[in-house]
Amino acid sequence: HSVQNQPPAAIDNVYMGPSCDQPELSYSPTSHTITYGNSYTRPTFNNPHSVTPLTATSSNTSVATVNSSGVVTLGSAAGTTTITVNFAGDDTYCEGSATYTLTVNKANLTSPTLTVTPKVMRNTLSWSSAGTGTASYQILRGTTSGSLTAYTTVTSSTTTYNDDNVTAGTTYYYKVKAVPDANHNEAISTEKSGTPIGCSAELAVSP
Repeated sequence: HSVQNQPPAAIDNVYMGPSCDQPELSYSPTSHTITYGNSYTRPTFNNPHSVTPLTATSSNTSVATVNSSGVVTLGSAAGTTTITVNFAGDDTYCEGSATYTLTVNKANLTSPTLTVTPKVMRNTLSWSSAGTGTASYQILRGTTSGSLTAYTTVTSSTTTYNDDNVTAGTTYYYKVKAVPDANHNEAISTEKSGTPIGCSAELAVSP
């Protein structure tokens, strides 16, 4: 039995397509975190081969926007956004993209400094401003230290309050909470107390 030599199998031509170079798009740095209200340094968009056109998007335009050249501009709100710049590719360069993530953390309000002054059938509260970003102030009250509940709310421009809904001789405990806007964190005072004074029933009689 003889074995005949077989011709080599035919190999189909495989078309690999035209080669292309990478556009090497990037951001430096690729991410950044700041606190709302602080200064911001925008990232550098690197496009070493000057490829165009570019398509740029921001996932949250309230935090930051981006133009068609990859330039990032800080917005007006706290939050996180992902900036993406895309190149679709051409005869020379492959498609490519660059991403950058910006996180803007909420800023802290300043804790109010609370003072409680007992008066006749009244406790007068006064406190320091919590600063820009305060939406309102909430007064918490209770007759047991450490066990306070929401009592009333006043405007952000108000820093005094007369509590007339009291019983003479009863000690009332208070805190003032600065309620923030969307870009700040709340702040609360330390607890203070006051015991309103009763009305005197004695009358001064001239001799």
